[in-house]
Amino acid sequence: MNLRTLLLSSVSLLAAACGGSAVDGPSADGSEEEALSMRMLPDVAAIEFETVTPGAGQMNGRPSKHTFTIGADAKVKKIVRGLKRRTEADAIPLCHPGSTRTSMKFFNAKGEQVATGGYTCRMGSVERADGTTIPIILRSDEVSQALDAPLVPKDALWGIDKIDIKKLQRVGDAPTGIAHVDKAEGIDKVLAAMNIEQSIDTDYSGTRCLPTHVLTFFRKASQVAYSAYVCHLASPIPQELTSHFTMLSLDEGEDADPVVSGGIKINPRAIEDVYADELRGAR
Repeated sequence: MNLRTLLLSSVSLLAAACGGSAVDGPSADGSEEEALSMRMLPDVAAIEFETVTPGAGQMNGRPSKHTFTIGADAKVKKIVRGLKRRTEADAIPLCHPGSTRTSMKFFNAKGEQVATGGYTCRMGSVERADGTTIPIILRSDEVSQALDAPLVPKDALWGIDKIDIKKLQRVGDAPTGIAHVDKAEGIDKVLAAMNIEQSIDTDYSGTRCLPTHVLTFFRKASQVAYSAYVCHLASPIPQELTSHFTMLSLDEGEDADPVVSGGIKINPRAIEDVYADELRGAR
């Protein structure tokens, strides 16, 4: 099952299976409710989802678990708006024993966890770092719209604290080697050169040439994505080209499929400047 199908099944399809509720569409005081949701989780920059489906419906009889993150600004805000504080007036959705359970972890821009939560059939709770537990019910339209949107690089490239830039072939002035970029200024320059809110061209499979550069992105010592591109050896490093970008799965196991892979437009000259600066600083 691909990621987009999984996301929809964990929200939109569950909404149909578990019965309707009073929060499927905007309410008369929707703007006030959305403001309350944003105040409930004010500093969220990314959300990690873990869905667990009981094994009764699986071919091998085992529970199915999938983990993924959302970090694009507009999608994160839409999801947070969709977590409505539950009141006694809200209808309780019908739910069956085989329903998917979704756990959530909320992170700030530094990659620090600021809250946790979870839901089944759109009803659950959020626990903030101060220990406050808030009952919630999902606005299924808000959340499913965000999860159904195409993935972008920033859905993986949030809270990045190290980027390894490996130069495999001599092109431009800087020598081959590897630069470990772990300072905020350098990381910000590389991410800006990749325009991380752009869409990913999943029809792009790369070139037949071996890459001249490979970038590996880390968050809390875990590799979350990589990107590889080719700068033609006989030409100066350009300001724009298409790089092959792969968002890695957070599921356990070496055979876990990538979440998404495809082409993105980058500025390799700006990345080369960061690489050269890091090499000079390491001498």
